[in-house]
Amino acid sequence: MSLGRQSLLQQWCVPVRTNWIPSCRLAVLVLAALVCGHWTAAQAGGYGSQAVLVLEGHGDQVDSVAFSPDGQTLLTGSWDNTAKIWNAADGTAIHTLSEPTDWITSVAFSPDGTKAITGGWDSSVIIWDTATGAKVLRVNPPTGGVTTVGFSRDGTRFFAGIGTTRGGRIYDFTTGQELVQLATTNRTLILDAAYSLNDAEIATSEGKGVVEFRDAQTAALVRTLSGHGESVSAVDFHPLDATRFLTASYDGTAKIWDLTTAQTLFTLSGHQGPVTDAVFSPDGKWVATAGLDTTVVFWNASTGEKVYVLEPKSGSVRAVAFSPDGLRIATGHGNYTAQIRAIPSEIQSN
Repeated sequence: MSLGRQSLLQQWCVPVRTNWIPSCRLAVLVLAALVCGHWTAAQAGGYGSQAVLVLEGHGDQVDSVAFSPDGQTLLTGSWDNTAKIWNAADGTAIHTLSEPTDWITSVAFSPDGTKAITGGWDSSVIIWDTATGAKVLRVNPPTGGVTTVGFSRDGTRFFAGIGTTRGGRIYDFTTGQELVQLATTNRTLILDAAYSLNDAEIATSEGKGVVEFRDAQTAALVRTLSGHGESVSAVDFHPLDATRFLTASYDGTAKIWDLTTAQTLFTLSGHQGPVTDAVFSPDGKWVATAGLDTTVVFWNASTGEKVYVLEPKSGSVRAVAFSPDGLRIATGHGNYTAQIRAIPSEIQSN
C-alpha cells in the first residue's frame, strides 16, 4: 500500500539509526547474510522474544511492501530503483525487478498472485510475472513520475497515480490500454489510491487533507472526505464493512471514517511525526500505522484505542502490511531493510 510519497517532502526524512553489535556477533550475522540473503534475530531489542526476519539487499530506503495473496512471498520497492520478491519464510531473495531507472514508489501483487506491479519515478508502470521475474507489460504515463500503483479487486484493471500532473490513470490489465483519466479537484498530488470492495469506486488520497471517491468507470466524483490538516498519505477500505474507511496523514494522525455520513469515527493520535502508511488487518479488527517517528502503532478498529507501540529501531518506518492470515506484519524502513515479524501478543490474544 505505501509509496515514495514522503520523497516529495524531504524535510520529514529521519536519519537512519544503527545499533552497535559486538564484533563476534556481527561476523556471524554477516556470514549468515552472505549465505542466506537475510538476517534472523531470535531476540531483538524492544521485541522481547518475538522473532524478526530482516531482509537485506536493497541499496536505499524501502518505501513499499506487500505480501502475496498466499502469504508465501513479500514484494518490496526501494529508492535504489529496484523491487524484490522475497521468500517470506526464510528471507531469501527470489527475484530482483530492475528495469526502472529511478526510485520505486509503490508495489502490489495481483489478486491471484501471479503478477506484480511496480510504479517508478521514471514514469514507469510495469507488470511482472512473479514466477519468473520477467516483465509482462509496461506503460508509461506521459506526464510524470508515478506515486502509487495497484490492481482492482477483480484483477482486470490497474491504476497509477501521477505526481507531476496531479492526476491518475486506470488501465486494462490485459492490453495496457488507458481506460479512465483521474483528475483531482484541488489540483494536488495523488499520493495513494484504493478500489472499493465491489470495484465500483476508486478512492484517491491527496494534498490539502482531502480524499476523493470517484466512479471507477467514468471518473465522476461521488464523495469527498476532508478533515486532515496535511496531505493524506495512505487510504484503505475496511476488508469486510463497506461503510468503514481508513486514512493516514502527514499531520501525525490516522482516521477511521463512516462513509455513510462522511464523518470521522475515530482520530488515531499517537505518532510524533507524519504517518506514512495505515492498513486494516484482514479481519478488520485492527489498524496498523507506520510513522517517520520510527514506530508502528496498533489500534483497535472498533474503539480507536491504542493497543501496542512497536519500535523496530531501524530508522523511519515507510510502509506496513499485514500478511493475509493476519498473523504477521511486514515493514519497510529508512535503513534500507524490510522486516517481517509476528504481530504483537497483545493482538494475538484478542
